[in-house]
Amino acid sequence: MALTDRTNRPKCSRVARLGTWGLCLLGSLPRAPADPWPLTVAEQSEFRATSRSEQVVEFIDQLTAHCTHLQRVDFGRTAAGRPLVAATTARLPAGAMSGGTPEERVVVLIVGNIHAGECDGKEALLMLLRDVARQPDHPWLAHLDLIVVPNFNADGNDRMRRDNRPGQVGPEDGMGERANAQGLDLNRDFMKLDSPECQHLVALINGRDPHILIDCHTTNGSAHRYPITYDVPHHPASPTAVRDFLRREMMPAMTRELQSRGLATFYYGNFNRDRTRWVTYGDEPRHSTEYFGLRGRLGILAESYAYISYKDRIVASYEFVRACLDCAAARHAHITQLCRAVRQDAVLAGGQSGEDNVVPLESEMAPTAQRVWVQGYQEVTDADGHRTNTAQPQDYEVEFWTLFRPTTIVPRPTAYILPTGERRIRDRLEQHGVALRQLARDTLFDVETYRITQVERAGESYQGHHRVRLTVIRQ
Repeated sequence: MALTDRTNRPKCSRVARLGTWGLCLLGSLPRAPADPWPLTVAEQSEFRATSRSEQVVEFIDQLTAHCTHLQRVDFGRTAAGRPLVAATTARLPAGAMSGGTPEERVVVLIVGNIHAGECDGKEALLMLLRDVARQPDHPWLAHLDLIVVPNFNADGNDRMRRDNRPGQVGPEDGMGERANAQGLDLNRDFMKLDSPECQHLVALINGRDPHILIDCHTTNGSAHRYPITYDVPHHPASPTAVRDFLRREMMPAMTRELQSRGLATFYYGNFNRDRTRWVTYGDEPRHSTEYFGLRGRLGILAESYAYISYKDRIVASYEFVRACLDCAAARHAHITQLCRAVRQDAVLAGGQSGEDNVVPLESEMAPTAQRVWVQGYQEVTDADGHRTNTAQPQDYEVEFWTLFRPTTIVPRPTAYILPTGERRIRDRLEQHGVALRQLARDTLFDVETYRITQVERAGESYQGHHRVRLTVIRQ
């Protein structure tokens, strides 16, 4: 686990535009490129604007027109019919996103703009793609295959308004909205797959089987002094080896690398009211990184900080992804071996006995054994009891609520049996890449069954569905 070292913190050297938010001095963006390499819309506008969907595609087309090691791949269409566009360094024919990958190469899927008001990652990813396009012998290309989707929520991106993200500092000319054209939050759709965007992205994942996902966001939660925070899969059903590698090796290495560049970072979270806890988000696999963890792969969440300037958020996102790719390239052999072993262990584990061979179905959040220091700000309380952050830095020693412990577990079965009439369930499982086989004749099995004794349905719908909780007894 990467902990904040109070004795080696970067000193804040200036205050951000709002006056109430401190900002640690960051590195500068890459120098503007010479022709024929294009500038991003953010760069052209002196960081007042963000790119529309057609400008993202045009930018990728300009890059691929001047190099042969980067390709444009259209992998589907949005709910409103816009193309879903990726840029890839994978050594495959244009348009082909299926097939094998050499065992020693790490496939990295990087997604930006899943929430289209959070546009910093989109602009940073375009700049990183330009870096790769300009350098055919880029060190990453020796060990990594990149699949970069800068503008995943293309429909939400083009519904730009200046007030789509209240409280976020820029871009001044406006940003997209959170939902897609169906009104769906795409980062809540990775299990139910109601949106064409997530259906196509999961099909892309099934075809290329990336080892790593990096999902770029912007947080507007608690006031803190980190230009960017991160997180990894929490769900206890995700492989322990994946979670341990991320928490004990890769993220600490990435944190040290960013620290050496003057960029403070820590695990994503929010303070509770009295600043005694730092609390993460839920472990539900509707989230991209949790979904990736349950697939036995490395999911990494990036959250730039909404209350620093738009330009500095792009810098932070750019440096974060760059550091992750540097760390992945340095550990390419270990990552491929780890992912291969996790997949093999899951296949062999079905139906085997043992206390470790179980599937957690329910979980609860819990703190780590060790408290941590989080870089925040002093608060003042007025006569009415309202709390306001000041510009004065203050560190808080807090409980770190980032673990999820299973509360309900079942033995891992060899297989599940579905009635042939359950077409909707079958379709969803196939979309997720789950292998199904139809029995050719009547067969006798020893099986476990459960009987539903109670159904609790939420009164309000969420994302077009009512949440359901079932009480069952084993028969």
